[in-house]
Amino acid sequence: SKISSIALEHSEKNLKESQKIAQLGSWEVYIKSQEIALWSDQLYSVFGFKPKEKVTIEKILKKTHPEDIDKIYWENWDKIPNDRSKKTEYRIYHPTKGLRYIYSSGLTVKNENGDTHKIIGISQDITERKKIEMELLENQQKWLSLFHNSSEIVKVLDANFNVLDINQLSKDILRKDISLKTYLGSNYFEFLEGGEKLKELVAHKLRKSKNIHFNHRGVLLDSHFKCNIIPLISNKQTEGYIVIETDITDEKNQEIKLKE
Repeated sequence: SKISSIALEHSEKNLKESQKIAQLGSWEVYIKSQEIALWSDQLYSVFGFKPKEKVTIEKILKKTHPEDIDKIYWENWDKIPNDRSKKTEYRIYHPTKGLRYIYSSGLTVKNENGDTHKIIGISQDITERKKIEMELLENQQKWLSLFHNSSEIVKVLDANFNVLDINQLSKDILRKDISLKTYLGSNYFEFLEGGEKLKELVAHKLRKSKNIHFNHRGVLLDSHFKCNIIPLISNKQTEGYIVIETDITDEKNQEIKLKE
């Protein structure tokens, strides 16, 4: 009917728009002949082909990063059980956008004889997501380097002030009779003079400030420290804290001597 035809046309238009926004398209490939049976409109843009250009496996491989070619060969897909999908990520060279990251997922289909003869799938440009992932990884590596090589005592706490991790300098100054295993997971304030009262005071101040500074004396180590606690905020929720400590024992001892 005319109404059905209009509805179908509208549906196809919406699908094309959705694929364009998501930089995603669909495809079908015959395994034995390696012939591409379907290549949706958006994939021409994703892979940098001209509109309506005849797309072949050879052309796709020419665009593929040499180190990733093995990831997209369809030779062994007929060995995959029917209705089982295969997912892969690989890099291509786009003629105008340069290096791009592509995610592809395909599903094998059997013919009437029960033979796997075709793959149907989707491909999506995930370059922006990969850039974010790589930036996060780089930032994480930088943080770990700063964390472990810092000249200050650095500790990572959860939202309840329990110790999750400490840097190398922190480990070096722990007393030998206190194992790292014992310290990790314990409450940070358990080993500070004032303990629970100090914890309550700090928690109260942190509710009103982005970070706080205070001095404290260690129970395990007869030492004095200048402390800075910085909340780790995610989605307006405090997920934990970074604690940076500076040993000020010599300064404190000097003050005591001057008072005497």
